Amino acid sequence: MAAAGSARPASKTAVRFRRRTSDGSALRIGARLASIAITLPVVALAVYALLPSDGVWMHLVETTLGGYLRNSATLAIGVVSLAVVIGTSCAWLCTVCDFPGRRLFEWALILPLALPPYIIAYAYTGMLDYGGWLHETLHAGLGLRPPPIRSLGGGVIVLALALYPYVYLLTRTLLLQQSASLIEAARTLGLNPRQVFTRLLLPVARPGIAVGAALVAMETLSDYAAVQHFGIQTFSTGIIRTWFGFGSLAGAAQLSLLLLVFMAALVLIERYQRRRCGYSETGAHKPPGVVYPLRGARAWGAAAFCALPLALGFVAPAGQLSAWALTGGASFDAAYLELVGNTLLLGAGAALATTLVAVVLCYTRRLYPRDRGRWLYRTATFGYAVPGVVVAVGVMITCTSIEKIAGAGAASAGLGSPGLFLSGTLFILYFAYTTRFLTFGFNTLENSLSKVSRNVDYAAATLKASGLAMLGRIHLPLIRSGLLTAMLLVFVEVIKELPATLVLRPFDFNTLAVRAAEMAADERLPDTALPALTIVAAGLLPLMILARQIARTGGRDRAAAI
Repeated sequence: MAAAGSARPASKTAVRFRRRTSDGSALRIGARLASIAITLPVVALAVYALLPSDGVWMHLVETTLGGYLRNSATLAIGVVSLAVVIGTSCAWLCTVCDFPGRRLFEWALILPLALPPYIIAYAYTGMLDYGGWLHETLHAGLGLRPPPIRSLGGGVIVLALALYPYVYLLTRTLLLQQSASLIEAARTLGLNPRQVFTRLLLPVARPGIAVGAALVAMETLSDYAAVQHFGIQTFSTGIIRTWFGFGSLAGAAQLSLLLLVFMAALVLIERYQRRRCGYSETGAHKPPGVVYPLRGARAWGAAAFCALPLALGFVAPAGQLSAWALTGGASFDAAYLELVGNTLLLGAGAALATTLVAVVLCYTRRLYPRDRGRWLYRTATFGYAVPGVVVAVGVMITCTSIEKIAGAGAASAGLGSPGLFLSGTLFILYFAYTTRFLTFGFNTLENSLSKVSRNVDYAAATLKASGLAMLGRIHLPLIRSGLLTAMLLVFVEVIKELPATLVLRPFDFNTLAVRAAEMAADERLPDTALPALTIVAAGLLPLMILARQIARTGGRDRAAAI
């Protein structure tokens, strides 16, 4: 009777809450308009690509399209395979095995995320290319000449070293969420460590591996700077070459649409593969902890296996950049400070804009879970699956179309031409960043809001608090850690982003990433050290904060953001 009596008032409160917040049509309209604006570049790209073109597409089909397809597929398969092997193995070792340095490797293995792939590519080119110190040392000391780093194989290795943390993090998250009783039961049945891994934990971690592999594939296909530096002709390099080399925005849009179809296919395949799989919570069960203490050669072998990707993916590139910075006479002059200011301006502005849009979408979904337009909010978060160069093409088409419409309207009204009031401004960059990285902010905040009880909303509604008042006074203070995490994730991604910045930046507006790319294009690799190290340092502090959260929560915060 007591339970029934308490449930009835709660139900009435819920009804009053829905009625109270039904006057929030402005919030819903704003959320829908924001979602439409975020998805507009992809729609505009598809429409523009299907319009009659200038004939460049047929030239691409006859000459280079086959090479783009072949190189992109080979690169993606190679990088995903190597990243899955490294990430899954390290996750297994750091979760259920004990060996020297395990506690260090648990969080240090994600440090390569602080280095964009193109920075790792620049560092290894300086070491292993002809004339590099490591290349010459191997040749003089051992008579060996390493294979050329500027090749498809070199691209596979460099990208895998940069991207394996996605697989490691998501796989370890699932392993930590399993109960120790599962492994103990398997051991009582006589299964050895290899059998426990292959028969029990590998199937359990399959969803995390699948999501991590899909993220690695999308990052590989969307990379531009590293593959361009290595001379690998992929879709990303082909899009920019067609746009600026041939002067054909239509051809670039057609290539972008084809790449977007491949990305959508990857997402659908990944979701189909794990349609019957899910992340399981352990509840009150004890997590696995250390199950297999390793001793002797096995312990040191496990430590060496975990140390190798960390050394190759973070320590060696960072060390090479540091050596260049110390010996190259890097100066903190006014030009460098201007680059830092521009980068911070873009990163901070994009983080604020993206988080604001994410708050509006997530809060609207919470207030109106049965809203007919809720599918728009989720559609707006698909931007991370779209490569930066594709987003740049779509945003440029959208903004130039708006400028043409505004110019035609001004001419018909007898007014002066408004000119390029969107293109060549910081707005177009913020628009592109929000489109591309809204996923991080939305998923992080949605996860944070889901932990706030609905009873808080109902209690506030009984006190006649409006939806916006509840957001400002109750929800934002409760999810401030999620807000900080979302802004940090977007900030780190923006300062590393190169293709969209390179294409859409205003005239004579450089960032650290653009300057590093320009120096690498001129083969002035030592001059890339200072801007590259600054990018690494700017991304390292937020990553260390997230690493501490991962150590405490088993990676749930970062996994939820991804």
